[in-house]
Amino acid sequence: MEASIAETNEKLIALKNVKIVIESQEEDKMQVRVDLSGDETQKVFNKALTDLARSAPPIPGFRREKGGKTTNVPREFLLQILGEDRVTNFVIQEIVTSTMADYVKKASYFCNT
Repeated sequence: MEASIAETNEKLIALKNVKIVIESQEEDKMQVRVDLSGDETQKVFNKALTDLARSAPPIPGFRREKGGKTTNVPREFLLQILGEDRVTNFVIQEIVTSTMADYVKKASYFCNT
């Protein structure tokens, strides 16, 4: 399965080899597991860190460019300022949201054919 995450400028990051496993299913809820490679997870992490940095308040000692990009901020420092838990939760949310949206789209296609 392949899923996509919409960036703020409407470009897509394609996630390949995403595996969705239905672990349990009841009438009104479903428990799923999303498996993807470390490289794909790193791609989403980098995207999430960049997006969160754009919306963060200015970082003392670093200038912002047009479009809100803060240049030359070390990733480790940026991660510390934004909060590792916040970035991790954002990454998980992006992965689950995008893969589940794609899963539902494909499942409804197969149900209608």
